[in-house]
Amino acid sequence: MEAIGQPIDRRDGRLKVTGAARYAAVQDIPNLVYGVIVESGIASGRVRQIDTSRAERSPGVIQVVTHENAPRLQPFPAKLGQTRLSGDGGVGEEYQPLQAAQIFFAGQPVAVA
Repeated sequence: MEAIGQPIDRRDGRLKVTGAARYAAVQDIPNLVYGVIVESGIASGRVRQIDTSRAERSPGVIQVVTHENAPRLQPFPAKLGQTRLSGDGGVGEEYQPLQAAQIFFAGQPVAVA
């Protein structure tokens, strides 16, 4: 079977080139909620306090989630490939988002609103 140079029938091709294709981003979903991630501006440290009161009073905000009120995640398995995970995917400190006050890397999520 030779595929190189052969035309391929795209079932959605006509819909795409005529503008009739429906994409996930343009679906009308009732009661859709968006989240905004607030990132740390430092690479290492600790969140000593976080004031969410202004964000919570903002129109349309349903909840502000931080390490103080986020649902607790299960710890990583003890022998996950004999390594521990870090925020960048390498070997290092265990990291689970919004679970502790510790900052492991710049841009780490510290809140979601």
